[in-house]
Amino acid sequence: MDMEEVKFMDIMNTVKALDTKARRVWVEAGRIQLETEDGRIASVPVSFYPQLAWGKEEDLKKVRLLGGGQMIHWPRLEEALRPSDLLRDAKGR
Repeated sequence: MDMEEVKFMDIMNTVKALDTKARRVWVEAGRIQLETEDGRIASVPVSFYPQLAWGKEEDLKKVRLLGGGQMIHWPRLEEALRPSDLLRDAKGR
């Protein structure tokens, strides 16, 4: 592959990641678990997100999907993440 093809593939991967929708999300054993619509599974420690790390387990388990799976929301903690953020963090750490 030449540099132009590599750049194009990077752009396409970024677009795909940003377009990711969650099928389901749950928190167990101190980890946020995500299943995407296209079947990918990711798991990230809650401690990766300081804004969630202080949350009580019962509040972390009260997670829901908004916007047809475009956002992961913890209403009791007033915090939200995009599925693409969680996938990125699962891959990069």
